[in-house]
Amino acid sequence: MASFYLLKHKNIDCWQGEDTHIAMKDMHVIIGDDENRFYKITLKAGFRCDGLSVPSLFQWFLPSWDKKNFIYNMAGAVHDALYTTGGWYGTFCREQCDDIFRSLLRDD
Repeated sequence: MASFYLLKHKNIDCWQGEDTHIAMKDMHVIIGDDENRFYKITLKAGFRCDGLSVPSLFQWFLPSWDKKNFIYNMAGAVHDALYTTGGWYGTFCREQCDDIFRSLLRDD
């Protein structure tokens, strides 16, 4: 199983909304893996995300959205995008989508 890491990001702080967050312009994240493969994930303007699904027991230290931490928010948004597109149109299995999410959080 490849390990993923955040390589580059652009416009990741362009969200509007409170409970549902809406991308105000296209956002781009480039991730790499330990096998020197690179993937560009684009969240189009209008993409909707409900933040990170954090159990209420842990929300005192892991919020569902952090207005000061753009990488944290993007990790949840990318995870939502990967799941809603079937692993970015078949590129990733569910386990890899979860690994990408955890990797983005570690890069935070």
